[in-house]
Amino acid sequence: GNYRAAQGLDHRHGKPPAEDGSRTSGYEKITMETNDILNKFHLISQAKKGVILINAYKGIHLEPDATISNISNSTVTFNVHDYQLASFAFQKQIFIQNDLFPETVKAKIKEINIVKKYVVLTDFEYVTVPIVKRKATRVQPEGPIEVTVFEHGDAGIKAELVDISECGISVCMTPPLLLYAKVYIHLQLLDTKTNTHLKLELPGTVLHTIQEDDPQGGIRHRVGMQIFPDEHTKRGITEYVSRQQAKSLNELKRYYDEQALQ
Repeated sequence: GNYRAAQGLDHRHGKPPAEDGSRTSGYEKITMETNDILNKFHLISQAKKGVILINAYKGIHLEPDATISNISNSTVTFNVHDYQLASFAFQKQIFIQNDLFPETVKAKIKEINIVKKYVVLTDFEYVTVPIVKRKATRVQPEGPIEVTVFEHGDAGIKAELVDISECGISVCMTPPLLLYAKVYIHLQLLDTKTNTHLKLELPGTVLHTIQEDDPQGGIRHRVGMQIFPDEHTKRGITEYVSRQQAKSLNELKRYYDEQALQ
């Protein structure tokens, strides 16, 4: 969380600071933050307003609207009348936005019921990282796609494609890449319509590297890069992205329909 106590008075509870000058404990800080968020949910509910639940499915950014149906002392139940509710079945946490919140709220998914069209969320906290919708739709490939990343004319580092958009690409690789390194990225995307491969050779810049556990053991790095395709290549990527997006959303809708019938 990122709760900031006001000088002199705790501006949420109007209590003077502790006499011995001790700071709020981590647990109290979380409790105060959770209470503040729950109080705001009460205000949103009383005003008969909704919230936006932010989530992703196979890399695709989703923002279904939700209304509050119940608030307990630690959970909030939301009604979602949209097939995108099905995407919550594949997540452990979700983000919430409303004008009343100073920052985006993060929550854990406690229960989801597609038949009755609701989700129960808990463990609310503010996150300082703004959740911004990407400029371009990003999709994940259907199967593993090998990527080769060249830096300074080296022999190239093998990586696996995580997701791609017309202006960015994310890959998994064992060695990390330096931030802001200039690279060349080679990969092939399958065009399922014509059953041909679209060969891409893209200049890029490394924007971030995150270390994570490799499912095969050891450590790997997820590397995000901005790419600079020419017009022809950009068109090819855009077509691939829109095909993958349509396929993934249809798959999600099918899953929703199947679950709703049970």
